[in-house]
Amino acid sequence: WLFDAGPPSALSLPVLTPLFGFSAITAPEITAEFTEISEANWIFKKKIIKKADCTNIVMQQGVTFYNSDFWRWFMAGLTGNTSGIKFSLGPISIGLPILLGGYTPRRYLMLVQFFTRSPINISAGAEAAIEAGLFLTAASLTGGSLGLGALLEQAASAAVTAAAPGAFEFAARLPAKAWLLHQCLPARYKVGGDFDALSSAVSIAELEIAVEMVEEISLTS
Repeated sequence: WLFDAGPPSALSLPVLTPLFGFSAITAPEITAEFTEISEANWIFKKKIIKKADCTNIVMQQGVTFYNSDFWRWFMAGLTGNTSGIKFSLGPISIGLPILLGGYTPRRYLMLVQFFTRSPINISAGAEAAIEAGLFLTAASLTGGSLGLGALLEQAASAAVTAAAPGAFEFAARLPAKAWLLHQCLPARYKVGGDFDALSSAVSIAELEIAVEMVEEISLTS
C-alpha cells in the first residue's frame, strides 16, 4: 500500500489515491558512495562513506478509465505546476484551480508492507458485518443521504461477496514495516502494456519515481 503522505492544502487532491491500489511496487534500495584515503605506509586503503543514494522505485497499476493518477503527477512534474487548469479534468477545471497534491510536484509518499497472512481469523459473516458497518458509518456521516433501502441492499451485497477478497481485505492484516519516501518526483511513465489485440492480459501502467531519501519506520528504527 502506497499513499500520498504530504500535508494537504486547500482545494487539493491526493497525487496517489489509495483506493485504486497497486499490483506491484519495487522495494526501496539505498546505496552508499565511498571515498578512499591512503594513510601513510598502510597497505590497505581506508574507505569512508561520503554520501548515500536511493534507487528509483517502479509502481505498477491496472489501467482503468477513471484513474489518471500516474499521468497527472507526471505532467505536474514536467510542467512544474500542480494546478488542475493545465490538465483536461472536464468541467471541474474550468475557472476552479484544483491543486493535485499541493503546490509542488515533489511528494512525500508512505510505503506500507503488510504481513502475508492475517494473524486474526475473521469469518465471512464477521467480514460482512464490518463492511455493512462501514456503509452505515458513511451514511451517518453524510446525513443518511444514501437511504435506508440502499443501505440494506449494500449490506446484503457485502454479505454475499464476503467470502471473496474485497476492498477491506487489508483491514484484517497487520503492517509489517513502513518507509517514508522523501521528495519523490516522477521519472518515467508507461501508459500500459504493449497493444496486442490477441492478448487477454490485463493492461498494466508503470510509473517510475526518483526518491531523494528513504526513512524506515519500525519498532527499532
